[in-house]
Amino acid sequence: TLSASSFTLLRSLLGDFDFASLRDAEIFWGPVFFIVFVSLANFVILNTVIAIIADSYQEVDIEMKNDATELHAKGLRPDAQARELIAETK
Repeated sequence: TLSASSFTLLRSLLGDFDFASLRDAEIFWGPVFFIVFVSLANFVILNTVIAIIADSYQEVDIEMKNDATELHAKGLRPDAQARELIAETK
């Protein structure tokens, strides 16, 4: 059934699979489809993680540029403020 197949594919992504039974069911196409599926699924998951990291980086980069712009508008240099903050924490 479709639900059993989906569950088996999900388990295979988590590392719970029986490669010997795949090979016994179909000597060529079983392993080929399995390797293609696992490769594509890992590619999609990796791209999702990279997209999350890139989005977070972009948000932080915008915040840092805005902070630097505010400091410049106040007549302060960003590196001078950083030295002040370091001195306050000591």
